[in-house]
Amino acid sequence: MSLDSPILRHPSSIQLMEYAESLVDNDAPVCALIASHVSRCPECAAEVRAIRHTLKVSTLSQIPEAENSLVQAILLQARKEAAADSAKTERNRWFPVLRGAACFAGIILLGMLSFSAAKRSFNDWVTGLQEKETSVTISRNWCDSFGN
Repeated sequence: MSLDSPILRHPSSIQLMEYAESLVDNDAPVCALIASHVSRCPECAAEVRAIRHTLKVSTLSQIPEAENSLVQAILLQARKEAAADSAKTERNRWFPVLRGAACFAGIILLGMLSFSAAKRSFNDWVTGLQEKETSVTISRNWCDSFGN
């Protein structure tokens, strides 16, 4: 498919950028289809020239070196923040464990109270039965004393 077809009249901006980069980088392969179009299209040729100029200027500029004191200050601050985050994470790590332990203790306490109340109720019931039995025994003994 050629670039002159109705579907692709001009290469995309990305294609032109890649083409311009390949012209700046001597080791990169150049797309013959885009080169053919750029040689016949003044609009695309102007865009490629502008991209090449920007790429050449960017290669001339150098990244400034940071001062050693600035680097040290940044690293020190990063270590402080990492330590603070670590301590916060350590506290947050124990929170679910403590919450679970508190829930477990609450369940045990409720169970103990429930069983204690049930035992007390059972003991009251048994004591009531014993009192009834004692009164029945006393009544029998009293009745038996008349029978003799």
